[in-house]
Amino acid sequence: PQPMTPDTRLKPGDVIQSSDESYLVWPLNDGSELRQAPNTRITWQNEQRIDFLAGQLFHNTDVTPSAKPFVISTNLGTVSHVGTQYVVNHQPNELQVAVKTGEVSINNHQEKHTIKHNELISISPSGAEPVQIFSSHNHPLWSWTFKTEQPYSLNGQSLYDFVDWISRKADLTVHWHGLQEAAKNVSLQGTINNMTVDMALKTVFASTDYNYQIHQGRLQISTHEK
Repeated sequence: PQPMTPDTRLKPGDVIQSSDESYLVWPLNDGSELRQAPNTRITWQNEQRIDFLAGQLFHNTDVTPSAKPFVISTNLGTVSHVGTQYVVNHQPNELQVAVKTGEVSINNHQEKHTIKHNELISISPSGAEPVQIFSSHNHPLWSWTFKTEQPYSLNGQSLYDFVDWISRKADLTVHWHGLQEAAKNVSLQGTINNMTVDMALKTVFASTDYNYQIHQGRLQISTHEK
């Protein structure tokens, strides 16, 4: 095994293995992003196809208007997208696909499945389980992807700025209850690097006179009761 550098050029058949605590972010030529969780192994074929051996991947095509077809091939089926953000979890006897936005198709050799926004499907050698609805911001399949975001500096930002940013990243609808203008005057300091969404919210709000609550994808903002 050889360590990767920003100058590494991948060839068909190259195997990429992330270590216990490392996250890899791949900017693909079409402008989309492929993110690789710790302990994840893939075989690179080309810019539009990989063989997924084990672990967790996040593919985000919402960041570009020119995303091309992309296929993630596993022994339990192939996964392809239609303009979306989605996570693929591949373990020896289970393939899970969770969609945040857009639409994903899974062909597991026996039948084809299509899942959409906030849907999750699990496939084993015996077949597919019924599609489930999931909340993306704190689901175990999804929460690791927030750690791969570009670092967000709190210094000089307002509470309003932070809530606006994290709600977009976590796909949460904000209910301000009339507190938007006051939140614009709350200045923040510090860092939330390498935190989950829940950890970041808890850390930031602990330094303010505001509370938050998340229920069914809605981020409710309130003030401390006196």
